[in-house]
Amino acid sequence: MGRPMTGEGQPSSTGGLPPELADRIELRWQQAYGARSEGALQDFYADWAETYDEDHAAIGCFHHETAADLLGQHLPNRKASILDVGAGTGLVGEALRARGFANLTAVDFSPEILAVARRKGLYSQFLVLNLNRPLEALADAGFDAAIAVGVFSYGQVEAAALDELVRVVRPGGLVALTMRLDFHDSNAMGVAEKLERLAASGAWRLEARSEPAPYLPRKEPDVMFRTWLYRLAS
Repeated sequence: MGRPMTGEGQPSSTGGLPPELADRIELRWQQAYGARSEGALQDFYADWAETYDEDHAAIGCFHHETAADLLGQHLPNRKASILDVGAGTGLVGEALRARGFANLTAVDFSPEILAVARRKGLYSQFLVLNLNRPLEALADAGFDAAIAVGVFSYGQVEAAALDELVRVVRPGGLVALTMRLDFHDSNAMGVAEKLERLAASGAWRLEARSEPAPYLPRKEPDVMFRTWLYRLAS
């Protein structure tokens, strides 16, 4: 999570949920997509931390599972070091742990939301870092893989952060990331273009990608997402 660039958002629906829960979830997503300053986004995630997991479960969110599956299929070494980028409350960490990965480092913009992850005992290290700035606390080529679920989306992390993911993952390592297809296909915030430029430069190549699936099934059932998996040049 990081400083937002735009207030873009997409029309959405929370049909099928109890009205009070539907209203709360709709407000949360509007706030996430619409935050226009670093402070506003920090305040937003601090306020959301304690109900974040509950809200994502209510709308049937499973993209963390899909991303962990794809990464696990291409990373047979269960002792590999993995950087969970925008780790939030640790949903990705839970999915990775369930697949046998234990050498996990969590990085997030919000200390309050990382505190929820800390209580779960999933990660060996926690770092509060703004993903829209150089990740100076992380060494070059320090991880076997990085995973970023829900990080590159409307009003969230900028395309330039991809350069940092390339820097901190070792040559031949893997980077997995999820995106809404509407966000990717419209080149929102320049992220899709940046992905292509990194591939064209030889920094990485597309290793695999998941099939389209509903992003938030009980909130925006018609919005699809994919997981993209890139392998860095050796």
